[in-house]
Amino acid sequence: ETRYPWDGVVKITVTPDRARAFPIKMRIPGWARNEAVPSDLYRFADGISEPITLTVNGERMPAGGSDGYATITRQWNAGDVIALTLPMPVRRIVAHDRVEADRGRVALQRGPIVYTAEWPDNPNRKVRNIVLPNSAKLTSEFRADLLRGVQVIKGRAFGLAYDAQGNVTKAEQDFTAIPYATWANRGRGQMTVWLAAEESVARP
Repeated sequence: ETRYPWDGVVKITVTPDRARAFPIKMRIPGWARNEAVPSDLYRFADGISEPITLTVNGERMPAGGSDGYATITRQWNAGDVIALTLPMPVRRIVAHDRVEADRGRVALQRGPIVYTAEWPDNPNRKVRNIVLPNSAKLTSEFRADLLRGVQVIKGRAFGLAYDAQGNVTKAEQDFTAIPYATWANRGRGQMTVWLAAEESVARP
C-alpha cells in the first residue's frame, strides 16, 4: 500500500501460507542515502536530516545495508506488516564543476523524481529568465487538477527582464516546477531543468 513516488510511505502486509522464516529485502534507493547518482557527476547540495525508518509490526528495524537493500530475516506470520518511510524533502542538485553548462545552476528533485520548470506554470510564460536563489524556501503539494494528478514544487523566485532602456530588471515572482516526465503536454514553450541560482547565468 503506497502513493509512491508522490509519498515515501510504503506498507507491505505479509501473507505466507504458513508461519515460516525467510528473508525479505527492502530496497533503499540511492537518493534516500544521499547519492544523487553512483558517481561524482551530480550531488545533492544538502543532506537529509530526517532518517529512513523501517518497522515490522511497529518494531524498529535496521534500515542500512551496503548493497542498497535492508534485509529482514525472521519468522513471518500472516498479517505481519512492514512499514518503510523514505523522507522526501525538496532537494537541490548541483553538477560537477567541470560541467560548464551547469555552473551556477541547480536542478530540483523530490524523492526519485527530477523536476522541470515549464512555461504554463510560471509568470509571463517564461522560465529561462528565472533565478532561484539557494536561500529560497521550497515546498511541495499534490495537484489533482494538473496533468492528471502530480506532485509539484512551489516557492518564490526572481524573474529577470529588459526594460525599455535595455537595462535588466529583477522582480520577485511565484515559482512552480512539475515532474520532468510530464512536460511537453500543454503546447510549445520554454522549459528548463537546470535553473539559474545566480543572476549571471539567467537569460533576461
